[in-house]
Amino acid sequence: MTQAEILYEFEQMSIQQQLEILRAALEIVESTFKRPQDRNNEKLPLADAAKILLADYETDGELTIFTALDGDEIHETW
Repeated sequence: MTQAEILYEFEQMSIQQQLEILRAALEIVESTFKRPQDRNNEKLPLADAAKILLADYETDGELTIFTALDGDEIHETW
């Protein structure tokens, strides 16, 4: 279903139905973007957090730019 079709169908609904759809959609968006610390102080397991961020690290060179230095020795400068 395209966005235009969804919006057309949405316009055909009663205001009560539209409000129910909007509430449900908002819950989906909130749960998708809610940070782990906002979920009743639950902590996201490190492995799960890594899975969530994996695609970003595979495609965004800015996130892994310093891995080029992994083979270099570290020299303290102060």
